[in-house]
Amino acid sequence: MLGGEQDAVRRRSVRIGICLGSTGVGGSELNALRTVQNLVRDPGFDVSVYCMGNGPLTTRLQDTGARLFCLDVRGLWGRSALKAGVSFLRDAKARNIEVIHTQDVYGNVFFVPWARVARIPVVITSRRWQKYSPRRGIAQADRVASWLAHRTTANSEVVAKSLRSEYRLPRRRVVVFPNSLSPEMFNREGRVGLRMALGAEGIPADATIVGSVARLRPVKDLQTLIRATAHLSPRWPDLHVVIVGDGPEKENLSELTQELGLESVVHLVGERPNIPNPNLAFSVAVLTSLSEGSPNVLLEAMAVGVPVVATRVGGSELLVSQSRAGLLVEPGDHVAVAAALERFLSDRELASQYGQAGRDYAKTHHGERETMEGLKLWYRQLLCDKRGTPSTDLSPVGEGLPRPPQHP
Repeated sequence: MLGGEQDAVRRRSVRIGICLGSTGVGGSELNALRTVQNLVRDPGFDVSVYCMGNGPLTTRLQDTGARLFCLDVRGLWGRSALKAGVSFLRDAKARNIEVIHTQDVYGNVFFVPWARVARIPVVITSRRWQKYSPRRGIAQADRVASWLAHRTTANSEVVAKSLRSEYRLPRRRVVVFPNSLSPEMFNREGRVGLRMALGAEGIPADATIVGSVARLRPVKDLQTLIRATAHLSPRWPDLHVVIVGDGPEKENLSELTQELGLESVVHLVGERPNIPNPNLAFSVAVLTSLSEGSPNVLLEAMAVGVPVVATRVGGSELLVSQSRAGLLVEPGDHVAVAAALERFLSDRELASQYGQAGRDYAKTHHGERETMEGLKLWYRQLLCDKRGTPSTDLSPVGEGLPRPPQHP
């Protein structure tokens, strides 16, 4: 692209489509919401959001001011998928969309082939998990989508390594953009209000609360946390465990809670707003996942200075090790989870030290401004060369903003 054309791309608004396969409440979806919010605030981007169906986040996406286009997709294949795909294709061409960035596995599989048919100049997929993936057919389709795209973003080097090994993607095709946190997530006001809200669940205002914020899926292995609670509860009569989130495992978790006689100790409180940060109510935050890419929930706990206990898997291990924000345990080991929690519950000074280390790390390495400005610059650079090689003479829009990340 000639210098004059590069200047034109830099000056005008980039027409971008953010595509979601789900509008449920989860880490990938909330990360996409934050991305949309940031892009909408920048006059250099004209933002459309394409969703498969309606869900809890639909209204919040609409409230960002982005143009929202919801598709009635009842499956990834078949008549409804074909009809929805044609609708997306027509709309993207009518809007002259220049960049498509899918945000999750179902978004990758559905939107990428249609985006290539529409001849969108830049098509980007995302991967935010490490080893866990959907059923085999979806995983294979996701691999095809990643090869059809110009680039794939990963949220950690652990995830990027998985992409290169499982999908055989060339190193230059995978770019790491770490998860980021909005400034509101660092605000430590609101603890009293959160505690009062939990009082409706039967939790005393002065209780010791261990909490986990997670989508209730088997991969999160919250049964291990409940079993750890049974191990701890006799020695800590004021202990209450709060699990924030919803999902297909809710009934199984409720049954295990009743089986272990923990109905008054373990509280499945469902989905809650993430502002104020729900981790403010916790003394310790826990993530017992069997696999993780780069979990936002750990970052959110770190942002408000809450120490963490996490399983030694994927991005969780890397994040906790680098930040010194908490303790790591082996996955599935409820005794080890209980022991790690007891270390923090019995030594509040130690818990405070780990919590402050995590907060300092989150502020330094996962601020929204640096990550989002790098991402926006990268979009423009990819658009300046449709083959995907960033233009070396395209400088950031604004003084002192970061260069895009290098290929890992």
